[in-house]
Amino acid sequence: MLEINLSLFLSIIFSIIAINFFLRNNFMVLENNRITNIDGLRGYLAIGVFFHHYIITYGWKMTGLWERPANSFFNNLGVFSVCMFFIVTGYLFSRVILSENLNVYSFFKKRVYRLMPLYYLVIILMFLVVFIDSNFEFNVSLELLAKQIFMWLVFLRATMNDYANTSQVTAGVTWTLIYEWLFYLSVPVFFYLKRFKYLMFLIIFSLLYLSLNEVVFHSLNAKYMMLFFIGFIVYMVQDRIKFNFNFDTILMSTINLLLILLTIVFFDSYSVYHYLLLGLIFAMVVFGNSLFGLFKKPFSVALGEITYSIYLIHGIVLYILFTILFKDFVVNYGNVYFYILPLISILVVSISVITYKYIELPFMQKGKK
Repeated sequence: MLEINLSLFLSIIFSIIAINFFLRNNFMVLENNRITNIDGLRGYLAIGVFFHHYIITYGWKMTGLWERPANSFFNNLGVFSVCMFFIVTGYLFSRVILSENLNVYSFFKKRVYRLMPLYYLVIILMFLVVFIDSNFEFNVSLELLAKQIFMWLVFLRATMNDYANTSQVTAGVTWTLIYEWLFYLSVPVFFYLKRFKYLMFLIIFSLLYLSLNEVVFHSLNAKYMMLFFIGFIVYMVQDRIKFNFNFDTILMSTINLLLILLTIVFFDSYSVYHYLLLGLIFAMVVFGNSLFGLFKKPFSVALGEITYSIYLIHGIVLYILFTILFKDFVVNYGNVYFYILPLISILVVSISVITYKYIELPFMQKGKK
């Protein structure tokens, strides 16, 4: 356990060193219109998801089962990060919902250019991995294969070409995108519904009821709706209440760090208390807490810039390394697996910088035109 935790810590240091290298050599240029603290937070959330799947990959190779880590801390590296991602999304798009004007075409154009190019690149890479590992043989009918491809293109995961490990190629991370897109589709709805306050409140309370009871619609769990709503509440509080209080002090950073550790170490499932802690942690960041100045650092903001690339790319990197190229490495050298995590972190960050620079950024700029 101590060795794994040390490896995780060193991996964060190595990730920072790698991103600093790209910043110093002007391979990355930070934009001036970023929300610094939130961007600084997002980078570490993406790394948390990466660590989570690195540990799951170890268990998968040793037992043959792709399942959550038994240790709550290692499991919550992923759970905490994904929950916070949803809260961030709810917060960022609340200002769109509450704005005076909304150009629906422009809104969705930016979302498509922001998210789809990298996603489709990852899906293409996944297809290649599947067919290379299938010796380029068609194990299903062309009609079924076309249906499976279409499902992936619209975020509905399916077993590709009868390849059992299809989801593992991307570490299964694409499941969150369907929730993101459902939220994006609801943004114009809530924008126009806000004129009818009673109807809007009725819908919100209905969604909260479904969320708290974890009602499932065709494999979509309503509990994640609560997380978007938490982001909305934080935005409302920030927008309407002006705090004459400095949240960026050593004391407040200590409190926030303790809340983060409490949430990651001791909570093992979604609950109202879990949601409240997540909301409180995020609210403190929004109100100015930078966690001892960490989130304000250029390297943290830069990690935030490449968050989406880290999130989508790391699964393919892990799969190619430990399932395609070095298939038996984990079984034969399990004691070394965690010691090389810092080096894998450099690889993931470096690839993510490249995909951000040459895929994400150009398409984002096109989407803004």
